[in-house]
Amino acid sequence: FRDWVRMVCSDRFRYDIDKQYGYSGCSRVAGLMTYRYLTLFCKNPDQISANRSFNRDSIRSFLEKNYFITHMIRNECLEDDFLKTLSSCHINLSDTQKHEILNAPKTNTSTRNYGLDYYYDKETANLVKEREWLMIEKYGYQPPV
Repeated sequence: FRDWVRMVCSDRFRYDIDKQYGYSGCSRVAGLMTYRYLTLFCKNPDQISANRSFNRDSIRSFLEKNYFITHMIRNECLEDDFLKTLSSCHINLSDTQKHEILNAPKTNTSTRNYGLDYYYDKETANLVKEREWLMIEKYGYQPPV
């Protein structure tokens, strides 16, 4: 996994990973996951490839102007995000229904019990922190390790 992180975060392999990402201005200041996020959830994704002078501020500005998602349901807080989304769509659930959602048994969970230090060392954690800064900022994630 660490080798994969090093490769994905490397300028050397950016064209091999995804040619459109490699040629985009985004690849110089942000990681592949940020690029994919912007192309999936923003209007005018062609501007990402066309803009060769992206920097962190211009990426933030692009996201602010073009982001079209009103509700995001993330795996790591699936139940809470799901309930917030329903509420914002004016779908009212009873307390019993909310309780059932929040306390439903987990399915298809990983049987691996490794900690983050199994996947990341200091170098790869810093690479993720540096390259995927937008996702860390937007969702308040803690960088690995």
